[in-house]
Amino acid sequence: MATCAAQARLLSLTMYKSDLEYKLMGITAEKQQLTKMAAEYAEMYAEMGGTSDAFEDDMYVVALQKQEEALEADQTIIESQLQEVNAEKDSISELVKNNIKKDFKINFGS
Repeated sequence: MATCAAQARLLSLTMYKSDLEYKLMGITAEKQQLTKMAAEYAEMYAEMGGTSDAFEDDMYVVALQKQEEALEADQTIIESQLQEVNAEKDSISELVKNNIKKDFKINFGS
């Protein structure tokens, strides 16, 4: 029975891991979009004759930087959660293997 419960937990962790990886992909896509927006804005800003010092202080650029920082913080949290899930999956996989070996061990010496 313990093997069944451990296997169910393993499946649950696998689903959670997939969800976290999907979220990471979304964050990566958002960060790429922000980078593209910043590059387009920088090009437009340069065409208008703006200086690089003024560009760094521009409200739009500051807002993009804050969004990117928030995404990086989310990414760090999700990566940490992924590490924890992987560690627990490894632990449970080892537990299942050990239980199977113990439960199905044939003892001819008795």
